[in-house]
Parts: sequence; C-alpha cells; structure tokens
Amino acid sequence: MAFAPGAKVGPYEIVELIGRGGMGEVYRAHDPRLRRDVAIKTSAQRFGERFEREARAIAALNHPNICHIYDVGPDYLVMELVEGPTLQERIKKGPIPLDEAMRIAEQIAEALAAAHEKLITHRDLKPANVKVTETGIVKVLDFGLAKIGGTPTAPSEESPTLSTMITQAGVILGTAAYMSPEQARGKPVDARSDIWAFGVVLYEMLTARRLFKGEDLTETLASVVKEVPNLSAIPPKIRRLLEACLQKDPKHRLQSIGDRHFLLVEPEPQRINWRWPAIASAVGLTVGALVWIWARQVLPQAQSLRYQLTRPGDSGFTQFQVSPDGRYLAFTARSGTAIRLHVQALDSLEDREFPGTEGTTYPFWSPDSTHIAFFSQGKLKQIALNGGPATNIADAPDPRGGAWGPGGAIVFAPTVTGTLSFVSASGGPATPLNLPRVGAGARDSLRFPAFLPDSNRFLYAIEADKREGEGIYVGSLDGSPPVRILPDLSTARFVPSPGYNTNGHLLFRRDTTLMAQPFDAAHLKITGEAFPLANPVPNTGNTSNVAFTVSVNGTLIYQSSGGALQEREIVWLDRNGKHGQPLVKQKNISDFALSPDKSRLLYSLASQSVVGDLWLLDVAGGASQRFTFGPFSAFAAVWSPDSGAVAFTAYPEDRLYRKATLTSAKEESLPATGTNTFASSWSADSTFLVFSQTGVTSRDDLWLQPLNGERKPKLFKQTPFNEANGKVSPDGRWMAYNADSSGQFEVYIESMAAGGAQRQISVAGGGGPRWRSDGRELYFISDRKLMAVDIKPGPELGFGAPHELFRETNFIADIYARTTPYQPSANGSQFLALLSVGDAPTAPPLTVVTNWQSAYAK
Repeated sequence: MAFAPGAKVGPYEIVELIGRGGMGEVYRAHDPRLRRDVAIKTSAQRFGERFEREARAIAALNHPNICHIYDVGPDYLVMELVEGPTLQERIKKGPIPLDEAMRIAEQIAEALAAAHEKLITHRDLKPANVKVTETGIVKVLDFGLAKIGGTPTAPSEESPTLSTMITQAGVILGTAAYMSPEQARGKPVDARSDIWAFGVVLYEMLTARRLFKGEDLTETLASVVKEVPNLSAIPPKIRRLLEACLQKDPKHRLQSIGDRHFLLVEPEPQRINWRWPAIASAVGLTVGALVWIWARQVLPQAQSLRYQLTRPGDSGFTQFQVSPDGRYLAFTARSGTAIRLHVQALDSLEDREFPGTEGTTYPFWSPDSTHIAFFSQGKLKQIALNGGPATNIADAPDPRGGAWGPGGAIVFAPTVTGTLSFVSASGGPATPLNLPRVGAGARDSLRFPAFLPDSNRFLYAIEADKREGEGIYVGSLDGSPPVRILPDLSTARFVPSPGYNTNGHLLFRRDTTLMAQPFDAAHLKITGEAFPLANPVPNTGNTSNVAFTVSVNGTLIYQSSGGALQEREIVWLDRNGKHGQPLVKQKNISDFALSPDKSRLLYSLASQSVVGDLWLLDVAGGASQRFTFGPFSAFAAVWSPDSGAVAFTAYPEDRLYRKATLTSAKEESLPATGTNTFASSWSADSTFLVFSQTGVTSRDDLWLQPLNGERKPKLFKQTPFNEANGKVSPDGRWMAYNADSSGQFEVYIESMAAGGAQRQISVAGGGGPRWRSDGRELYFISDRKLMAVDIKPGPELGFGAPHELFRETNFIADIYARTTPYQPSANGSQFLALLSVGDAPTAPPLTVVTNWQSAYAK
C-alpha cells in the first residue's frame, strides 16, 4: 500500500516517499511525540509474533555505526532516519581511495562486531545497505532484517529473498552478489557469512567493480559458489585481509571480524646502515669480507615479548600505569572492602600493597620512576617506590588524573569539570592553567594529562559539555595556546621512536580500538596513518581514561574487554541466599527496579559506557517491551510509591527524567541536571526525589528534587567526600546512604531534619543500603555479603549490630556504585538480585607487549 504525504502510519505522519526496498516502500515520516523525523519501512503483509520478537532483539543493538530500530508496528518498522548517500551511490562515482575506503570499512566492521557479540548476523550486507553521512559517519542499515523479514516485493539479484523460515536449511537469504557460498547453497549461516560480505563490499569500494556477477540470479549464485576471486587489483596492504574474508569454506575463513587488524600489519625488514670503507680500513680485508657477508643478510627485528598479568578472583587491575623505565606497574585494586595502591615489578609474579592508601585513584609516576603520585581522600599525594608514608601535595576534591613532568612540575585535574592546575611535586598552592574551554558549555572537563618527553608541553583530553571541539589537545606550562591534535575523546601517550626525542607515535583510542599514529612532537603534527594495536580496549574509572599505558622505552600494557558480554539474571533469593527462578536473563543488564506493587520490572541495558534503554517487564506475563527510546541512554530507574511513574537518569545529558509507566507517555525533564546525576529513591509521600550529583568543587553530593511547586533542587549533604545512594526511610524521618569519608565506603543514617544526627551503621565497609517497607530493618552489602540491621524507627532511631544473611559471590562487582544490585521484598523474606550467570566473575588480565614498535611494525 502506498501512502500520500500527511497520511498516518500508526502515530507517525508520512512526509514523503524516499525509496523502495526488499520489504516495500520506505518513507520519511515525523514522530510528533518525540518531535523528530524517522524512516518507516512498510510491508505488504502483517508481521508475525516471531518477527516482532526478533525485531526488538535487534533494536537492542545500540551502536553508533548501526541504524537503530525505534518501533515495530503490525506491518511497518520505524527506524533512525540517516541522511546522506548510500555506499552504492558513492561507488558509482568510481573507486574509493584506499584511506577513505579503510575508514568506511573500519566502521562497517565495528558495526558487525557489535552485532556478532549479541549473536545477531546481518545476512544482507551490501553497499546499498550502508550510508555515509556528510561527517564521515558510517551507518549500516537493515541490520538483521534479512533474518526476520517477510517476502520481498520484487525478488531479483538486487533484492534479498526474505523468509521467516530462518532456522531451516535450503532457504536462501540475502542479496546474490554478496552472499557467502554457504548462504547461496541455502545452508545455515552465521557471522562468517557477514565476514564474506564484508570482503566483497571492500573489494567493490576499492575497484568500483562487482566481484561476483552474472546475467541473472542463477549465474550470479554460481559465480559465488565456484569462481576463485581475482584480487590482483587490490593493494598488497589489503590483500591478506580480503583473502582471509573470501575463503569458500567458512572453517578456513576469518573467524571473527575483530581479528581483521592482525591481517593489516605488514612487517618491514630492518636494513643495516653500514659503511664499507670505514670497516675495511679499520680492521682489514678479512674482517671486511665477513662484514660484507653479514650485511647482505636481513637483520632480525628486535625481540618483542607478549604475556599476560592476572590477579586472583575479581580483584583486578582497576587503574594502572607503567613506570617510565618500563620496570614496574602501579595499579589500584580492591583489598577487602577498600581500594589501595599496589606496585608489581614486571619480572615478578607478586605485587606489594601500600598501607595507608585507601581510596586511591589514578596513580602516575615521577619521570625517574622512583615515586608514585596518586589521589586519595580529596588530596593529591606522593609516595616513594621503596615505601614510607605518603605526603600531601595539593587539594583535589574530585580528580581526573595527573602527570609528573621534568623539574618536578605536576599538572593535574583537581575536579571533574574545569581546567587543569599546576603544582610543584614538593607541595604548595596549586595554580589553575590558562587553558580555555572549547565552547559555551559550563561543564567542559579538561582531564588526564601526560607530558611529552623532556618538554614543558603535555597532552590532555577535553570532554566538552556540548560535545563540540572535544578531543586530544597539547597544552604548555609557558602559556602557549593549546593545539587540538585529534578529535578522539581518549587519554593519549607519546612514545618516541628509538634514537629520537620528538619523532614517534601517539597512542590513543578511537571508538573501541587502541590506535598508534606517527607524530612529530616538535611541530605538533600527525605525520602518517593511524594503525590498530588492540580491540576492544575499555575505559577504566571514567570517560576517556582508556585502559592502556606505555613506557618511554616501549613497554605497552593494555586491558581488553574481549569476548562476549557475560550473561546476567535478575532472580529472587531467600534469606539464606537460595536461588529461585529468574525473572529476566540477558546480557548487559546494568541495573533494575521492581515496582512497589510487584507487577512490573524495569531493567536497563545501558550505563555511562554502554548505550541503551530501559525495558519494562510484565512480571506475570513474562513479556518485555522497550520503555525509553533515546536519543539518550537511560538507566538507574526509581519507581513512584504508587507504581504509576518512574524517574531515571539520561546520559550523556546528565539529567533526570520522569515518565508515566504507560509506554506511550512522554518523558518530562526535571530541573536536576549536572555531572553524574543519579536518582536513588522516591519519598513515601511522593513529594521529592533523592539524587546524587558530582559537585564543582566536591565529589558526589546528596540532593533533594521537589516534585511540586517551584521544584528547585535542594542540597542535603555536601562534604569533600562521596555521598551517594541515598534512600529515605518509609516514615520520611531518616536518610540512609553510603559515603567514603573514612577511606572506604561505609553506610550511614542521617536525620532528614536540618542539623540532625548522623550514625555510622556498617563497621567493615558497606554500600547500597535498602529499607524494609516497615522501616524495621535496613540492608546493605559488604564484601559480597548481604547484611541486615534491626531498626527501631521513630524520632530517636535505634539500631542493632549488623549481621550477615548470606554471601553471594555473583553480585555485580561494583557494589558501591551509584546503583544497587538488589531489592528486598516488602517483608524482607526475599531479595531480588542482579547476578552474573555461571562462575563468579574474574578480573580481566592485562596484556604486556615489550618493544611494541617492533611487534606492530608497519
């Protein structure tokens, strides 16, 4: 059915016809609820229940290079509207230059990797299903639709033959010229078919010619199955990759798209620069002849070793930095309930814990590798490698990294927003540096500096409030204007090439890949193409603090999140820790909230580092539906007492929203906004929300957001330390929260009345407090144990000693974060908990690569 402009498809208003695809027509439409334009793909037939189920699974693919599915109707799909030409239209203009083609191919590969991690294959990857925006962003369209679609409107070589019979062999899915041989034969396919199509598309980008073709559909399929691809027109740098992608037998093909980088590395032999006359005159003809024979040989590359560092259990390397001489690794790790500083020699299996360093974050080294600077208890401190007490250098209420330069200069970020400061390593007043913000955003954050060798200039990252202008910069202690080097939001490190001071490589992360790029540090210029080192490499601690470190002499250490996401479940436990049946079991669940009437469960597939939405589960029926639809990530939901509304955090907006539980309801923006804004509870009388927020000159503070009247947020608790996870007691008299003023997180209770008493509840570490519905019991987690405290409510609060209910090793690790991984039933007889499935999670290892420039020689 064709639709005229102004017609309605569900709640959407048709604007114009913009194309025709295998499923039917494609329209630009307007969503009046969210006030945005969308793309609608219509179908001549109604979708079945299975289609909707699988379409919603694909909608969970939140990735910047994947066109998102927003909604599913009875016979239409609502998708992100992507402006710009298709890759097919771009190829019609002629071959794409190698550098541009590889930038496009890299983004296509990242989209495939994200989907394959969730066990979703595209099955119809082709140039017509790829768009390139004006800014160079690649969007892969129709992800997975070949798997879930219905019969195409006009079958041909250009249209996928779609079928809902997706599990049966003998059904051909996809577009003929880009099918894998097993797909062309109608055999079951997996991610390796997408890898084949990736190779075919890359070939077409570089040559502007089809790799497989025929006069009709049958001849094209025969070409795919029988013909050996001729890759002579492909540049040698890319040929190994295409050969691996285009193996007829999927067993011999590249097995994971994430391994593509290893096939793009071309080691070049090192040649000897010898002087024959000088040698001959110095040592005679005999030795000269031997040198001549030796010099004809190609020297082996300097040896590079690769190995892994591991720690037992889940107490891994939280944040880490290698010493400039490449001999030691300083890192933070959990010891019991506290985070402390540790150092390990790289030639040893043992590490040393430094006492008195509770709460350590972001360690960094002195240039001579004899001292370590770190942040703890609102201070920048230093300690000698050989031990001794730590000494204070400067105030740092909520730091974001530092760097120790020549002459004892330290540049550091004392707070989460604002500029960098300078201080002497011997201590004294810190001086803000004149480093301008990049835009009008009041919350621009300059963070994670790193000095260039033997220089007063330093690299640093800017996370911009308005996202414009952020990236990697070089600043200077002499006040020279900063220079933007790269647009990537990442920590960056410069490593000089052997024998040089200013020529070398800049290491940084692009998307999820650790990259190296030739860099002239003297002239602050990029001098060559970037190439990959490892993928995926996550953040550690905060945005842009990438999990890698490298020494001046070339020892690279990185952490890779690797592999598939671990499955998680939301499950009931009794007071002895015995498991019941899970309500939800899925990868990437970050937090949840059960409604007070126990009928609905909200869970998030998002966090500050993972894009996603809230999903709403009907507890009785067992069906989930998407509750939020971006453009932000939504998580940390809090229910109203009457179960009629929800408050949640939107990132990167750092704002609270309120939404009625009807999925068609519109989100209402609340005044509470600021860095790391997290709602944690809703008052029993529904008059206010409790939320935490990182202050300009403090760490996390507790606030109250009134829901009526003027609605201006009110400060409840602010100190130089962290206070978060505030939960109001059922009678409204008391606030339970966790704070780290003692050097580790503990649970406190404080009167809601101004100037009221504060009581410490936990005694050996604790976080994530929760009240029983009658206020007579308080729960919290301490070292993976669920603890309970008997409470006597009233104006004069009484409480007993904490006692253990049970230990659960599969609690999601960061229990002192701003969300809580459990929720008690009304009477405290059961606890709904977010757990990892299977064995208790273990800490990811670190990969060490010595002489990395030789290991990744181009």
